[in-house]
Amino acid sequence: MKTETGVVIEAGGIGYEITVPLNSNLYLKNEGDDVCCYIHMSVREDEIRLYGFSDSDSLSVFRMLLSVNGVGARAAVGILSVMTPAEFRQAVAIGDDSRITKAQGVGRKTAQRIVLELKDKVGRICQEAESADAADVNSSVRSEAVDALAALGYSRQEAAEALAGIEADDTETMIKKALRNLF
Repeated sequence: MKTETGVVIEAGGIGYEITVPLNSNLYLKNEGDDVCCYIHMSVREDEIRLYGFSDSDSLSVFRMLLSVNGVGARAAVGILSVMTPAEFRQAVAIGDDSRITKAQGVGRKTAQRIVLELKDKVGRICQEAESADAADVNSSVRSEAVDALAALGYSRQEAAEALAGIEADDTETMIKKALRNLF
């Protein structure tokens, strides 16, 4: 069931009211559909409130926003209602606080504080993601090179030893360098 600010999700015969960003695909589901929801539970003296997100990336950005002084859950949900996590990171990385002010309840000073406090965190996250992508590419190239050398009659151990320390962006270059090490 949809509410003004979120959805009610039933689990184990109990309905949980969950505040979600307005652009969340949880809002787009039909009543009775199964959903997977990443939850942040906020506990205060006078209330317990659940915030739900359709993916872990949105939850991560929500929690990052909560770490900024003066940004509460309502503002964080508002920001995620007008932009995706990737758009938010991009806005922070380039210092575009005007995009963040489009969220309901977020003024210019708050947006500037968000950009100022999160710029380093967002930059670090982007660098880590880029290096992980590069490692995945290098790993697959290395794996293909080991397979190719094994097809040429070398044992997998010999191939791995010949490829040790070799860095290349494509399989062909890596194989050529490894063959030089084998001769």
